[in-house]
Amino acid sequence: CHTKDFPRRESGSICSVREERDGSFTILCFTDPPPQTQPPSDFWEVLLRWQRIWMWDNLQWVGDDDWLSESIADGTCVAVTDGSYMKDLYPQVHSAAVVIECTRGRGRLWCSFPEVSKSACSYRGELVGLMAIHLLLLAINEVNPGLEGSVHIYSDCLGALQKVKNLSTSRIPTGLAHSDVLKNIMANCGKISFARYYSHVKAHQDDHT
Repeated sequence: CHTKDFPRRESGSICSVREERDGSFTILCFTDPPPQTQPPSDFWEVLLRWQRIWMWDNLQWVGDDDWLSESIADGTCVAVTDGSYMKDLYPQVHSAAVVIECTRGRGRLWCSFPEVSKSACSYRGELVGLMAIHLLLLAINEVNPGLEGSVHIYSDCLGALQKVKNLSTSRIPTGLAHSDVLKNIMANCGKISFARYYSHVKAHQDDHT
């Protein structure tokens, strides 16, 4: 219970009640509390719990088990992503590739994956790559709660980079293009405990055509 005069008390049993005409309450049924979940023991366990294995099918990890958290803590972690889209060949498929590594050579991880979508385009591919980076960082944060430090994130898509960098912390309009990707980042990755910095890389194949 919780009122202005009494602090919240976490006790008792979970139940459904019905208010009667005289102001009293009748208990309709009880239910068991949700099972307590154990904190994840490692990065891979977090990914398995999420059950979005198709994104991490070919994820490669080089280095010891703690290199990523150590690199973030030292501010030597760099993450890079790039999207790809070939409309003439695969009009409903785009893909993204991600590399995260320590600039001091502690380790590296990388992966790539396609996404089938009616909204497929180059821009969405870039956004999905940025989403993948944030989810991977969230996974390491769940294993290391309260982890401090920073990650520098690079992309050659300035529009996607600015959109993620300036993402709202409370609401994504449903009419916004690719709002599902942006909501995923906002809802799940907004409370990552370490800092993220964003930089644009001028890396298109041809700036004029």
